[in-house]
Amino acid sequence: MRIKNTNSRFKFGKSILWILAAAFMTAAILMTVEMAASGASLSKLEGEEAVLRAENQNLNDELVRASSLSSFESSSESLGLSKPEKTIYITEKDAVAKLP
Repeated sequence: MRIKNTNSRFKFGKSILWILAAAFMTAAILMTVEMAASGASLSKLEGEEAVLRAENQNLNDELVRASSLSSFESSSESLGLSKPEKTIYITEKDAVAKLP
């Protein structure tokens, strides 16, 4: 009788061991799949980051070109503004809007 009892305990322990091993293997497989999915989304986000950084660099370059003095000079000429040919300085003695 004792031998049967030990044998049934051994079978019970063995089946629990198999159930735990299957549970751990299932968890490991699920974690591996989740890690692969996370890696794919991370790769996609890194690609988007590279595109946005390149666009940001292009916009910064465009801003520098648009705010340069040569750009202001060409845009002022297209608006009809030009450099003065002669500069006149007014002193306090030569008042412009003076009553007689």
